[in-house]
Amino acid sequence: VFQGLLMVKPMHVPSADAFTRLWFHELSRVFCDRLISNDDKAWFTKAAAEPLKARFRILEVDPDIWNNILWCDYLRPVDSRVYEEAKDMAKVQKQLEDANDEYNLTHTAQMQLVFFRDCVNHVSRISRIMRQPRGNALLVGVGGSGRSSCARLCACMSETAEFEIALTKGYGLDAFREDEKKFLVSAGSGDAVPTMFLFNDTQIINETFLEDVNNILNAGEVPNLFPNDEMDRIVGDTRPKAKEAGRSEAKDAVWAFFVETVRDKLHI
Repeated sequence: VFQGLLMVKPMHVPSADAFTRLWFHELSRVFCDRLISNDDKAWFTKAAAEPLKARFRILEVDPDIWNNILWCDYLRPVDSRVYEEAKDMAKVQKQLEDANDEYNLTHTAQMQLVFFRDCVNHVSRISRIMRQPRGNALLVGVGGSGRSSCARLCACMSETAEFEIALTKGYGLDAFREDEKKFLVSAGSGDAVPTMFLFNDTQIINETFLEDVNNILNAGEVPNLFPNDEMDRIVGDTRPKAKEAGRSEAKDAVWAFFVETVRDKLHI
């Protein structure tokens, strides 16, 4: 919650009421988004209403109003983005429609998304996660409900590199490991760009795929994935950035810096 609060610059929280709305929004993203039933979400709203009344002196907590509060970072151009409250839903929808058009210009596979309220909320949640270091998400929903499309749109809006695996005949663990190397190097080595790895449950044709993803989420690396010659090349490419960050130039220290960068910049 505090990580979310600290994403906002003071000038974009001009009043105590604005800060209260921000606090409730971040509380909802961290806790309420993990709940799956309407009963649980109603409990959350009731539980959050108590400190709103006692601590923030809010007299009336209307769930319809408070649950529609939205903070996002895609209302401005990429180089001047700020995390701010979106009060005009029409402006948000127009921005997302423009982003969808831009995506279609730069990708062969076209997307035609309809930005109704729930879709806007989902895109905003994914966008918020991808804005944060070590932000990863499990997108749950029925097939064809737009989980992958929303994630791709968010990657395009934030200029994040996209990686997916393509299941072909004979695709197995060796091919998956080669794909893993590509997105790990993209996120951690050299210029280290923010990278999204989109992994669908239908692509888990080998249990080891999940073990590897779990290792990346927990530790930022897969044990013994890179042979020595590739590891030396990665260390060589990463050393200037490690030196710039004031780290030791020893091989182990540079590798630790690479792993740390991967954890910060890779979003699964």
